[in-house]
Amino acid sequence: MSYTKFSKAVTKWLKANGLPCYGTAYDSPEETKARLDAWMRGSKEILRQWIADKRYRELISCAHGGWYQDDVIFEPLAEHFVANHLFDELRFLCERGIRFSAEDMLATIKSEKEEHGALDIETIRSIDVPSYVSGRSYSHLGEIAKYRKRALDQIIRYAGYLEQIHAPAEYLEQVKLLQESVSDLTIKTKDLKSFRFRL
Repeated sequence: MSYTKFSKAVTKWLKANGLPCYGTAYDSPEETKARLDAWMRGSKEILRQWIADKRYRELISCAHGGWYQDDVIFEPLAEHFVANHLFDELRFLCERGIRFSAEDMLATIKSEKEEHGALDIETIRSIDVPSYVSGRSYSHLGEIAKYRKRALDQIIRYAGYLEQIHAPAEYLEQVKLLQESVSDLTIKTKDLKSFRFRL
């Protein structure tokens, strides 16, 4: 698994540079912070090395694994792909997350319609997603709003990358149509067929 390889490479780099890489339950807050800071530094260094070595598939796999926050691997990798006009790699990196968020939303919409026969779109649009997520209650409408917001955030970020890389107009139009269908909750499973690109 690429994440395991990446993690081992970070640990090896930390050891080689005399930086902390293992913690214990007895570590002070300062020791824990120093270790986490070192890990972040090591992660950035290994990311830089792997990009230089064009280990794109492995890095995309790490980004897809969800072990790191987006600003650690996903965003620097996307920015590298944009700067170097690597359109196929950008597609492979970005489409998966969008598709998964949209599919989660569609599955929850299906459950809501089976239970209540209809979809209250206005209520979904009015839900304050951060408050819902931080609360303890569960509702189909809240889940739909959560997945809708996640998909929209991912699509909007992706569209920004596509404009920077001067992606084909036809493809950018497909992405914008997907954004509209997610926004107004008219999306269908078939709308995701164009977003299954693999390297």
